[in-house]
Formats: sequence, C-alpha cells, structure tokens
Amino acid sequence: MISLAKKIKMKIYQLAVASFLVVVMLSCGESESAEETAENATEDLMDLLDLDEVDSGWEIQTDMEFCQMHIPNSMEEMDELNPLASIKFGSVERSGDQVYENYVIVIPETYEEIEAYEFDFEFDLASYNDVCVEGMTDGLVSHEILTPDAEATEINGMQAVITELQGGIDVGEAGVVEIYYLMGVFEGENAYYQVLSWTLKDQKSRFKKDMEKMINSFSEI
Repeated sequence: MISLAKKIKMKIYQLAVASFLVVVMLSCGESESAEETAENATEDLMDLLDLDEVDSGWEIQTDMEFCQMHIPNSMEEMDELNPLASIKFGSVERSGDQVYENYVIVIPETYEEIEAYEFDFEFDLASYNDVCVEGMTDGLVSHEILTPDAEATEINGMQAVITELQGGIDVGEAGVVEIYYLMGVFEGENAYYQVLSWTLKDQKSRFKKDMEKMINSFSEI
C-alpha cells in the first residue's frame, strides 16, 4: 500500500519533470459572431456556477466536479503539465529572444481517498501542507522556503496555507533552472487541494500578482 506522503511526492515529482520539459522545450483575429458566441458561453457558465463577474482579461475555469478558479485568458489548457491535475493551464509569450512563462495546476485529494489509506491518526490541513511542501522540495536540487512560518487563513470559505518557495531543477547538460513557486493548500468540504503556480525565478516580478490572484480566486463548486 502506497502511503499518502509517497503518493503526494510522486505527484510533485511528476510536476517537477513536467516543469522541466515545458521550460526547456518551450524556451527553445476572431470574427464578430465568434466573439459573441464566446461571450455568451462565458455568461452561461457564470450563471451556472452563480459567480460574480470576472475581471476583464480573465475567465472562469472549472473541472466541473470539484473546484473552479479565475485564470488569465492568455492561458491555455496544457494536459502535459501533470496527468493527475484536474485544472492545468499555462501561458508562453515570446518577445524577441525572450520567452515569458507562467503555469498553474490543481490536484485534488478527496477525503475518501485519504481514508482508504487507514491512517492511525487524524489528518489535518497542517500535516497535509507539510507533506506537500516536503514533496515539492524533494524534487529540487536546492531550494529556499520564503514563507517558513506560513499560517492558515480563510480563502473563499476554506482554510488554506499559502507557501512561497524557489529552487533549482537539474536539467542535465543545460545546468540548473531556477523556478519560483506559489502553492496554496486548501481544506475544502470535499477534498484537500494543492493549487500550484510557477514561473522562472527571474520572471517572478512579472507574474507574482497574477499567481496570487489565481490562488486567491480558488473555490469549491
């Protein structure tokens, strides 16, 4: 039987591998009727989910089962980021020789899944967050946790712990790629959730506000 800690570490390791692949590989006009169709579809989705109006330039994304969040409409769905994520989006913007990249994924872990492991202790948000952070840092050759004393806060009716960290991923002959991560671990009604966004460390100032906004918009359906 695979322990929860090992399972989460496996998930985070897959994410680290995916981060490497995307960073390395990717670094190497609609009609009026179509626009109206897109606007109508967005309005219908907002009505369905009973959400407030989304900021201009952002859209609602949902996995239609557990959760939803606001995402910049410059992002597109990227299945290759992590096969276990229920929401997975990224953006790649090229400007001359520079490539700007930002990604976000959501990994749910239902209480039924956790109960199936038959732990002899009661799991809570703090211990789940500890395992997530440990799993994340285990996939890095070096790291720095920028919020070592992060405490739980309430976001959209859920308890959550937000962690900032940065570290390097070994990409072989190309050396070490430095990545900045912002992770929110949520305790919801149906599950625990890892909401993880990342970018290149030297692009932190460009994307941090969007990363914070995405995580702070996260909620259960």
